[in-house]
Amino acid sequence: MSTTATALTQMVDDWYKDMEERKIIGVVMLDFTAAFDIIDHDLLLKKLEYYGFSRTALLWMESYLSDRRQLVYFNGSFSKVRVVEQGVPQGSCLGPLLYTIFTNDLPTVLDKASISMFADDSTVYLAGTDIGDLNTKLQRELQLVVNWIRNNKLILNVSKTTCFVVGTPFSLLSKPKLELTIEQNSVEQKEEAKLLGVMIDSRLCWDKHVQKLLTKMGNTLAVIKRCAKYFTPQIVKQVLYALFFSHLDYCSVVWSNTSSTNIKKLQVIQNKAARLALSCGFRSNVDSMHESLSWFKVENRLVYSLMVFLYNVITNKTPFISYAKLSFSTDTHYYPTRHAVGGSFILPIVKTKSIQRSVRYRAMCEWNSLPNTIKQQNTLYGFKKSLKKYYLQRNIYS
Repeated sequence: MSTTATALTQMVDDWYKDMEERKIIGVVMLDFTAAFDIIDHDLLLKKLEYYGFSRTALLWMESYLSDRRQLVYFNGSFSKVRVVEQGVPQGSCLGPLLYTIFTNDLPTVLDKASISMFADDSTVYLAGTDIGDLNTKLQRELQLVVNWIRNNKLILNVSKTTCFVVGTPFSLLSKPKLELTIEQNSVEQKEEAKLLGVMIDSRLCWDKHVQKLLTKMGNTLAVIKRCAKYFTPQIVKQVLYALFFSHLDYCSVVWSNTSSTNIKKLQVIQNKAARLALSCGFRSNVDSMHESLSWFKVENRLVYSLMVFLYNVITNKTPFISYAKLSFSTDTHYYPTRHAVGGSFILPIVKTKSIQRSVRYRAMCEWNSLPNTIKQQNTLYGFKKSLKKYYLQRNIYS
């Protein structure tokens, strides 16, 4: 599972937990201006020293950052050479790492709110029982963030910083309004927002994301169809895997609890891809096409990704925050948790359907239903192989 999906999973599961407690969640998506390009070198070196970098490593890093020069070639001429006095070099392995270290202390300034950080995308969120209390507390937290940004010499693009409210359909009936400001500028509230490539709506029904997904997959399929006459059938299948299914698989564990109507829409367009791969007619049997291609149906494909994600969490204990929230049935018998790969999970007691929609709950439920022969696989390769065989067999009966 990608780090992008991991970051989204943690945040969205937190929201489901708050919705289970009948709370509404205020979300602020921060937009930094040229974040990588304006990092102060002196501040960065001080933070590296604080985190325990040796004197030799600090001198090496200072040499790496200092005396960098740049120029621009345009219309047959070079510009004057200028010294780069701030920012971390982009396009290198160290660039994102140094930025992450530089912003590592941002969560510590918050009092009650939480923050999800992925590169320069940062999202602050806080739950409350009513919109008035939520506005007051979230505004206070937002001011702490603004103070941190100012002290660290970064720039927040207020015009592109947006907010929205997440909650159950019942809690959103009154259309709660966030009235947040940053340096006397109002923060725009939206019904949905795009975060790390996923469209997130206020009710977490994922309709907007699936709609965008269908458009992308449809456009991709149209391009492949026009080029298919120049390709062998094997190449067509490879191109579909690379360009078509990559859209469907992206962060699917987060939004795979969408409605059955959306799943059916995705299945329809996947059927079109199968006909293209096999050069079949419109009346071709869907089950036979998927069996011939060894493709999962959409519902099974989404569950397959969910199980692979959970297996990685169990075996690698990464991210540890996800692993720590899992309740193994073996724990009640004081067996070592390393044996839990072949066991089951204790499901939490739920009050509403909100928590049942979370990634963690859905993953544990599906895991408990798997045959022990699959759960007891010791390697990721063996687990994937047996799991694929299981869901391909289920294709026939779904």
